[in-house]
Amino acid sequence: MHVPTQRSDAITRSRLRTRSPTLRPLSTNSRRTGGRSRGLAHHLVLPAIVDATSGELAGQCGVDDWSKAGVAQFGYWLAPTARGRGYATRAVILLTRWLFELGAARVFLTIVADNDESVAVARRAGFVYEGTMRSHAVWQDQRHDVMWFAALPLEWTVRGADERT
Repeated sequence: MHVPTQRSDAITRSRLRTRSPTLRPLSTNSRRTGGRSRGLAHHLVLPAIVDATSGELAGQCGVDDWSKAGVAQFGYWLAPTARGRGYATRAVILLTRWLFELGAARVFLTIVADNDESVAVARRAGFVYEGTMRSHAVWQDQRHDVMWFAALPLEWTVRGADERT
């Protein structure tokens, strides 16, 4: 979950300075059961979000959880200077499509309720708002409401990933 605050932007800038993107591809030999990929839970998958023109790291997204029931949760962050350029929407669409191709039965995002930019990303990427869990998360010693957005493979309809978002 990303809460837009000055402190979290400072953390993001620190990540950009100190961490190179960690990419670990999912093995094609992942254990599969009933059409659902279970191997993802044992892999660290952190695709970098990169500006195609400059090659600069703009952010990162990653799978937070993959349950035995085939439910995947992921999150993302962007550098303050990369926001508003469509990077997050494109990353959400691409990662969602990939998770469905791996057999996810459901993909969901959790977003702090006052993060309007992230809510807009979820909606543009074809996710459906499912509700708000009141006082569900703690961030910087404060409780926050968390909104849930989900996509199901048979209902998920978005523009092609190669189209501009």
